Amino acid sequence: MEEVLLHVGMHKTGTSSLQATLAGYDDGDTVYAQLGQSANHSVPVYTAFSSQPGAYHHWRALGLGPSQVEDRRRGFLNRLDALLARPDRRRLILSGEDISILDPQGKTALIGFLRDRVPRLDVVCYLRSPGGYALSAFQQRIRGGGIAALPPVCDPLYRLRTEGFRDDPRVSRLRVREFARDKLKGHDIVEDFAALTGLDTARMTRRTRNEGMSAAATKLVYCFNRTMPLRDGDRVLQAARLALGAEIAAAYPGPGLEAARVACLAEHAETPWLRDAFAIDFTAALQDAAPPREALEAHMADLSGIPMAPLDALLAEKAISGRFPAPADKLLRLYLWHVGKTQERTERQARRAEATPSPG
Repeated sequence: MEEVLLHVGMHKTGTSSLQATLAGYDDGDTVYAQLGQSANHSVPVYTAFSSQPGAYHHWRALGLGPSQVEDRRRGFLNRLDALLARPDRRRLILSGEDISILDPQGKTALIGFLRDRVPRLDVVCYLRSPGGYALSAFQQRIRGGGIAALPPVCDPLYRLRTEGFRDDPRVSRLRVREFARDKLKGHDIVEDFAALTGLDTARMTRRTRNEGMSAAATKLVYCFNRTMPLRDGDRVLQAARLALGAEIAAAYPGPGLEAARVACLAEHAETPWLRDAFAIDFTAALQDAAPPREALEAHMADLSGIPMAPLDALLAEKAISGRFPAPADKLLRLYLWHVGKTQERTERQARRAEATPSPG
């Protein structure tokens, strides 16, 4: 390889759709990295280069210990090393939102590893406004992260995400762009990224990943998070929680939370720095008055306007009968069903693996 094209997010800028579309991309010159089962390279790259990979939320949610994380770290490094050694392609694409939140030591290690193997490193980062990021991040942390309380803020961390790449002379080029539909080519992240980096959209299979939730679904999942203390700790619990979130999101379509309601979580402190560093100006949003946190907390706790028929239908589909009068009761019962089914599936897979003879 002669070059690495490193896309580092940020979070909530269409990265899931971009990664799903780029998965399998290979035009004979540029190839999208395959580092595991996911098209998102956050876990492999963050694990490989973080100064504290064992503290990574992904592994903590799965209950992995230090030796297990270290085994995975070595495996990811070996896989990446092999990809960079390919003589038949010129450029390798890596894409992961969590790459941008590597600690400074981790970024330095990543840059050094890549530049020791290729002569050119091109970094691309899209940044979202504080308010837009807060809205999307809050909903995602409820569904994907399982938070059970309002965070102090949803900080976009502009400086952490970009400064390490900007200030390291081994980075050949850093391009930072504003993520706003009217600023993107074709009003589309895939088209914009392709035009920016010289990729051929005709070779891509468009795949859209919409991880958003309606306001009703967001409130229900938040209610579940606040009610069930044991939501993570191993693969079964994590998979069951994510399955429940996906099921609730599908059962309750509709508009998401209003941005104004979540404005109290937006963090604007680094907008002047961002304006001066990259000429991206989000400072105008500082003038907007945000409602108090208490108003958002009360809104999230109010389930009175949410119909229970979709939840009851989910219970009925699973042949679950019984007395579950409150929304939290229904949600917990559905979660326990998913835990049981996930455990059964995990045990079946383990038995099949034991019955399969090792090659050679």
